[in-house]
Amino acid sequence: MTIQSYINPVTHDQYSVDQSAFISDCLQKLPNQFIRPVENKFNYILKKSGIKSANLELLRISERIKDADINIAMDDDEICQRAKLYSRECGLYIARGGIVHGRMYAQSKNIKLPEAESEIGDIARLSDEQFWRRRLRVKHGRAIEKEAININIVNAKAEIYASNCSVSRRKAQKTRNRRMLEEVYAVNEAGQEYTLAELADLSVSNPAIRRGELMTRIAGFEQYARVNNHVGEFYTITCPSRMHAMTYRKNQGHKAQVSINKKYDGTSPMKAQKYMSEVWARVRAAYKRDGIDVYGLRVAEPQHDGTPHWHMLLFMSKEVVESARSIYKKYSMAEDGGEPGAQKYRFNAKAIDWSKGTAAGYIAKYISKNIDAYGVDDDLYGKDANKSIERVDSWASTWGIRQFQQIGGHSVTAWRELRRLSETEVKGTDLYKHWRAADRGDWFAYITQCDRVPIDLVKKWNDKPGRYLEPVGWQIFGISVSGIEFTTKKHIWTIARKSAGAVDLSGCFLPPWSSVNNCTQDKEKKSEYEQYCNNLIIKKVGEGGKINKKMFVT
Repeated sequence: MTIQSYINPVTHDQYSVDQSAFISDCLQKLPNQFIRPVENKFNYILKKSGIKSANLELLRISERIKDADINIAMDDDEICQRAKLYSRECGLYIARGGIVHGRMYAQSKNIKLPEAESEIGDIARLSDEQFWRRRLRVKHGRAIEKEAININIVNAKAEIYASNCSVSRRKAQKTRNRRMLEEVYAVNEAGQEYTLAELADLSVSNPAIRRGELMTRIAGFEQYARVNNHVGEFYTITCPSRMHAMTYRKNQGHKAQVSINKKYDGTSPMKAQKYMSEVWARVRAAYKRDGIDVYGLRVAEPQHDGTPHWHMLLFMSKEVVESARSIYKKYSMAEDGGEPGAQKYRFNAKAIDWSKGTAAGYIAKYISKNIDAYGVDDDLYGKDANKSIERVDSWASTWGIRQFQQIGGHSVTAWRELRRLSETEVKGTDLYKHWRAADRGDWFAYITQCDRVPIDLVKKWNDKPGRYLEPVGWQIFGISVSGIEFTTKKHIWTIARKSAGAVDLSGCFLPPWSSVNNCTQDKEKKSEYEQYCNNLIIKKVGEGGKINKKMFVT
């Protein structure tokens, strides 16, 4: 179907050849999924306000797309082609003028510069096609979603939480990732072999395991609060009106009403999340100054138009409840606190009534509907939670939003490391009670024991090169208690391909992809690495024939 066939001619006296060409030119710059919504919006404004207003809105959309840093109408194949081109061009700039020219080239493409710890790390990244592919995909995905919000298609009446474009992209990404995980395997010195997909399914990457662990921690925190005579508070925090693209109203007995928010200033969900984090940072600092200790969990989830809001389940002593509420409300209302609805929606606090149910019950549905929708029928807007979950996942992935965060308490990483040990390794030691609690999935017993006998992670520096020729860095190797170390990494794991054409890992000095893997390189490969570094510096930087060890930040 051609673009022209999407255009709804109104009357011949309103449409001319020039008008038709103008509309076609504007629509051609859009992804296919956006054409019909934009055309519908044009026709709506045309009927309501006339041809001039409709044209001005279409022109605004066209100018926004034109001024964007990236062409949102590209498909993934074109992104991959551009990544290949940009990596080669950037490599040439580096070869001719050094890393400064490489960084300038990346900035000219409006790409976030690499966060390397050394110059050679910058060179390796900026010359790498996969680095460019990742950066372009993220940038492209966010540009598409931002325009979807701008043209008002992300809302409860249309494409809730995230646009269909983003949902399709996320599905494709997960398919690519799964295929790669299934084609790559880890093997240890004992000959044990697992695909990365099998290992991922046994970790918190598995939604069911992730949900189970979060609920275990919340239940443990609640038991800890009850034993210590603490109380629970459930906070809901929202963003100022200017960060919401759409409004949502539903009165009892009436259908929900969705409308464009005239106050919207173009804030993206990522910037709105940053705002929420900054408010929490100020609150946390104030709590620390006033000696207010809290612990619990924070959940970030999208409202119907993609704007994030937070739910926090916090436990604290009874004496600080009012102060904790007052401080959080003060900072939540600091910006636009006098606007309509701010007092009601910006900060809401509810005391947990133990007689009416558990604290875990308050937050369980928020955890579930943001992971796998287990036990949840409908979401807040009456949508099927099982269908909404992929939209929520797309939202979080597109904007890089961390959905869950533990507040206070003891390290969950140490908890996971303990579960790698066997009973025979810890029996009769100061670590036994910690291990037994973790092995049984008893978060309450674990944090109680950590209060009595603190434990620490054991980390060791790994000089071996990673993908981008820098040292892998600090890696977790075990747990220490009372000055005694217990090793949790017992095997040496290496990464290999199942088939020659499946995944290109040639020339890559892979660091461990997770704490499961502990990839090492032999002396021959270390020599190969040093030679590669020397050649890279000679060809592209011109600093001589030896590696400058100051390039590596330790």
